[in-house]
Amino acid sequence: MAKKNRKALLLPEVISLIIAVIGISLVIFGLRYLYSNSYIDQETRSAQYLADKMQTILDSVKDKETTDLTIRGIFSPENTYFLTGWSVTDKKRPQKCYLNSCVCVCKADCQKDGFCRKISSNIEIKNRDYFYVPPAALEGGYHLEGSYEEVIKPEIPLPGKLISLNLEKKDSTITISHFTKIPEK
Repeated sequence: MAKKNRKALLLPEVISLIIAVIGISLVIFGLRYLYSNSYIDQETRSAQYLADKMQTILDSVKDKETTDLTIRGIFSPENTYFLTGWSVTDKKRPQKCYLNSCVCVCKADCQKDGFCRKISSNIEIKNRDYFYVPPAALEGGYHLEGSYEEVIKPEIPLPGKLISLNLEKKDSTITISHFTKIPEK
């Protein structure tokens, strides 16, 4: 009889312990879910805001005008957002642009997860970047010093920091340029 009483006394405490663990787990899962959704929503809002801001700025640039612009990138754990654009004559532009020139803030694929805004001018994006070319072996065992080669890309990365851009409008075409400094040795 004593064994049954002991089991009967432990059973409610074990059940309440299990219910407490399940309850705490649900609370932790719920808080994590809310935090991750609000973080993603903040990224999305930032990307939409930047696309709207770029549309407003680009439509206000006058012909034969050059200006420097500093924008804030998008805080994202993957740092995958970028600024790009297409002119009305570019056949590779996303369907979102329809029959217009557009500027886009995209995460990976502009058609699926990009925020594109129509603009009145043609657009050209130039991201001047540098990549390292390692030293090459020559005949006789001599080595050349490594160097940096320039490459121009049609996308400007938008990491979560301030980014300096140069806008220039000539003959109804706006050129957005970003220049990366050559890394120091």
